[in-house]
Amino acid sequence: MAPNAADPKIIQSVSHLDWHAASIYPCSAIRVQQNVEALQWIQEVKQSMRCSHCWCLAQEHETETQAKVRGELEAAADERARQKRARDAMEAQHRINRVQASRQRAENAEQEGIELRKTRQDMLRGAELGGCEGCSECPGFEVHYTEHHALDTKVMFYCSMCGCDAAKHTICSAWKAQEEKKRKALEHEQEARRKAWERHNHRQQQTARSQPKPAAALKTLGLHLGATTKQISAAYRKMALRWHPDKNPGADREHAQAKFVEVTEAFKSLRDE
Repeated sequence: MAPNAADPKIIQSVSHLDWHAASIYPCSAIRVQQNVEALQWIQEVKQSMRCSHCWCLAQEHETETQAKVRGELEAAADERARQKRARDAMEAQHRINRVQASRQRAENAEQEGIELRKTRQDMLRGAELGGCEGCSECPGFEVHYTEHHALDTKVMFYCSMCGCDAAKHTICSAWKAQEEKKRKALEHEQEARRKAWERHNHRQQQTARSQPKPAAALKTLGLHLGATTKQISAAYRKMALRWHPDKNPGADREHAQAKFVEVTEAFKSLRDE
């Protein structure tokens, strides 16, 4: 049986009781027990309280602070949704305006006798574009322009068929396959040129290795096979004077010194022969 909650002795808080007195006077211990039972009963009543509107428990309802925070979050979400709807509506109107402007350009070009050009190529990516991901009514990316509008980004960056941005259109698969084929052909050609150059270098190296040393030495001195000893000596003196480091001061000295050493080595090899 629940205690009488109207009794002021019962509803008194347990924290205000004198526990030391309860250990001395039996009546104090009784009052402590009664207050504990009263607090437990009040807690049970609070937990069993229900809402008159939805009959849900009281603890299932949010507090005033929680309701305020939830309201602010919902208001922010509604504002974002409203702004998005406004942007979508504005973009839809821009698309309509671009399509109408494209038709007007075509009419003006026909009346004035100006050539109306058409392209399916993206001005930035250089790729041929296909269908649009932003709308379903677009038959494929296409820009209608005259020579006067060839550098106008407000014309060249947007599809004349649906008014959407070129970035929303996908790259044409046929164009992509053709570009891939061109890329592979170019790589194959470059590889063939590289191999031909390697074969050419290999043949030159083989020729140089197969050439006898006297022939290479004679070539260094500017002579041919069958040259006499007198011709070799004369050619060496001439080349030595020409490439002597003292005769070539300044920036050409290092090159002249290397040529002088080469000529001297060639003459020594021929003399030893």
